[in-house]
Amino acid sequence: MNMKTTNFSRIAVTAIALLFDLFAVMPVNAVTNAVSSGFDNIYIVTDVPTSGEVMNSGSVFYTSSAGDFYLNVDDLTAQLALGNVQVLTMVGDIYVQTGVEWTSPTSLTLNSGKNISVDGVAVIGNYIILNAARNVTVDSGATVKGSIIDLNALQNVEITSGAELYSDTYDMLITAGRNITLDQARLETADGLISLTATSGKYLKL
Repeated sequence: MNMKTTNFSRIAVTAIALLFDLFAVMPVNAVTNAVSSGFDNIYIVTDVPTSGEVMNSGSVFYTSSAGDFYLNVDDLTAQLALGNVQVLTMVGDIYVQTGVEWTSPTSLTLNSGKNISVDGVAVIGNYIILNAARNVTVDSGATVKGSIIDLNALQNVEITSGAELYSDTYDMLITAGRNITLDQARLETADGLISLTATSGKYLKL
């Protein structure tokens, strides 16, 4: 698809008094087409088998024991082919350490009670939603591309130098309770609006 770089005159930068509670409607445990870890961190990887049990005819990956949860990307993309997927930890971090690509018209939602980090890899699909109670970081070399991109953090969103975000159909929404830092990152949208919302209004580095 022929992409165009959005002119910053089209970027909406707003400040609001309160950030909505990202976790108000989040389930505590695993739901259909979900990955749930009630205790520690979740790692999306390529070289480690998925942790825990497979429930409900393969639609749910679940662990009820303490410890880190490893989600093999092959299992994740298989679930994305079937329907929307949530990856959820209420008290840990989520680390995307390998590329995730899918073509089905489904959504991938990462919900973290702490931080989410996309570690220099490609996440390419349809709807991509990252919700963190602390920080969302898209590291250098990472590519996030989808029909809709929605990044939300109760503290900070940081997109580092060399990272690229593409919204090829609709809007790109980035919301932080404190600061949004765009350190020479590349943001593009084909047709939609890039919306940056820093609720405390401390700084936006474009």
